[in-house]
Amino acid sequence: MKIKKSIVLLACILTVTFINAQTIYSKAYGNSSDDPLIFLHGGPGYNAVGFEVTTAQKLSESGFYVIVYDRRGEGRSPDKNATFTFEETFNDLEALFDKFHLKSASLIGHSFGGVVATLFADKYPSKVNSIILAAAPLSIQETFLTILKLLKSIYFANNDSVNLNYISMLEQMDKNS
Repeated sequence: MKIKKSIVLLACILTVTFINAQTIYSKAYGNSSDDPLIFLHGGPGYNAVGFEVTTAQKLSESGFYVIVYDRRGEGRSPDKNATFTFEETFNDLEALFDKFHLKSASLIGHSFGGVVATLFADKYPSKVNSIILAAAPLSIQETFLTILKLLKSIYFANNDSVNLNYISMLEQMDKNS
């Protein structure tokens, strides 16, 4: 009877652990002795699939060790408990460095991934060899304000009161969040 209870308890513990375990999708291309590159996808809410199917293998054939991954709670890394903070993302990036035995790497940041790359490099400069930015906003707030200004002029020219009201609402929002 005691053995049966122990087996049931062990099964429950393993089930809970498995259900709550978070797996970050990642995949490496090329030779681990080559210069490492980590691709940081755009978003939030996107994934690395496009880069993975078009570019990762080609870069590895050019002498790079390419690592792609989907951020926690995005793409192929589902996590209903993701907090979507930079700190969580940095912790996951550090885990990738450990998983692939990297001391440092170059980061390719696409769009929002570029923001992540620059902030990670600022916090962990010894881990980043270089940063390659692709369509990355250098200042999120400045980029946002530029987009709002352009849209406002288009909506004004088109006498689009619905979207002008929406822009007005966005302009009133806290810009520090």
